[in-house]
Amino acid sequence: MLRFLQILAAVVLVRLVWGAVKAIVSRARPRVEVSEGPRRAKIRGEVVGCARCDLHVPKAEVVVRRGLPFCSRACAAEGAAGADG
Repeated sequence: MLRFLQILAAVVLVRLVWGAVKAIVSRARPRVEVSEGPRRAKIRGEVVGCARCDLHVPKAEVVVRRGLPFCSRACAAEGAAGADG
């Protein structure tokens, strides 16, 4: 019975020390507050999906070829070439 109490006391002591170390480390580490999520861009206005790869880009940045919206000139060139064949 004495051995059990010694083991129980050791477990409780380790748990208390672990909690204290964790609290000290969390206070020492600078906190970064992110209001919008990490690397989330604020896009205002309408977005349009690319006709080739379905990447959504702001309407002001769309490349239009043959009446279809594309995210870039490269996608427009590949999309237009695929539409011919």
